[in-house]
Amino acid sequence: MKQPFGPALGAVVAVLAACAASGTTTDDTPATPAPTSEDGGAPSIIDGSSGAAEAAPPDADVFAPQCSPAGWCTTPLPMNSGFTFTDVWPLGQTAFATGVPTGDPSRGAIAEYDGEAWALISPLYDARLVWAPSADEVWAGGSSYRGTPALKRGIRSSGTWTWSSMLPAETNMFGLWGSGPGDVYALSSDNQGAFGHRVYHFDATGVPALVFEADRPSNTNSTLRIERIVGTAPDDVWILGRRQQCGFLAHKSDGAFVTVANAMLSPDGRCTDTGEVLHWQDIPSIQWVGAVAPARGVIDILVSGDKSPAGGRVTRVNVTPDGFEITKGATFGYASTNWIAKPTSVWSPAPGDLFVAGFGVVLRNPTAFDDAGSFSYSNLLMGGSFIGKQFNSIRGTATNDIWIVGDSYALHKTTP
Repeated sequence: MKQPFGPALGAVVAVLAACAASGTTTDDTPATPAPTSEDGGAPSIIDGSSGAAEAAPPDADVFAPQCSPAGWCTTPLPMNSGFTFTDVWPLGQTAFATGVPTGDPSRGAIAEYDGEAWALISPLYDARLVWAPSADEVWAGGSSYRGTPALKRGIRSSGTWTWSSMLPAETNMFGLWGSGPGDVYALSSDNQGAFGHRVYHFDATGVPALVFEADRPSNTNSTLRIERIVGTAPDDVWILGRRQQCGFLAHKSDGAFVTVANAMLSPDGRCTDTGEVLHWQDIPSIQWVGAVAPARGVIDILVSGDKSPAGGRVTRVNVTPDGFEITKGATFGYASTNWIAKPTSVWSPAPGDLFVAGFGVVLRNPTAFDDAGSFSYSNLLMGGSFIGKQFNSIRGTATNDIWIVGDSYALHKTTP
């Protein structure tokens, strides 16, 4: 593995292997494991392909949003057929997103919300990632296809967008994050399997530099997958990954990356070669890894399986004067009151306050690292009915500006 990071440091984190999970909230009503309709009968599944999703995008003055008791409100879809949002990046008064007409990645697109309605602004095959430093600049990633690049940057001037291909040789993008227009990271992987995951950095000139490359070894137990890039500033960036269920973590400060955790799977199924291992032997594998940087020098890691009732745990790693410190946080998914299927995204407005998106639910824990902290549901019932759709991304700028997007829905919460 080509690895320009420094040597492993003292306290080390290895990804908690955990499985599907649960719910979270404080501002909202607790949820039941199977939401029911207002008359107490079986849940009425909202079909996102009908109603607002079926009609042409309504005018702002005629679109009437439907809101849940917790203040999650529908917004008009950007096209007159089913649309699946894959990612969202909010900027206060506006937001950018990626998505595809449901089941049709070849018509993927970058979308913009102008405060009233969504509009498609540029095509992008299999569009699935978005990041924006301002309302007039947006980066988005997907897959290259018939001349469409995998990574595009748009610059708006005098109301007109100009689009550039940023990594023309790459075929698939899997991560995007930046602290500003002159500090952007992009994660790519080759869909032919010729090489492993690569991390690029773009400076103010827009020229990319390869800062990390994971070779693809013959032993799949040693294959390093980079899952997330998160941070708060140019000198506070985290790269999170894993080999099977064993964690890899690197942190950038003082202009260079250092390896915090670099665990390998041993023949007996244990994670080895780390100073401290947080590996649960009863969890056979990891299906999804999420992370968020809620403050400088802090990363909160949430690992979950797809549908396992065993649940998971949030783990925090933070920078200290002596190196790094590891803290175990709240568990989730052990009880029917905080279970979630297919978790896909985590977001934090402040240290310890975590939102998690999954199938039809949002979970919140405002005190995830306190002894009494627990996850519970944020109420998404629309007219008393459960939304039976997958949510793919949750992000916000504050607790009164949060987006959750997914299959046939883009919900906006503007109340605390």
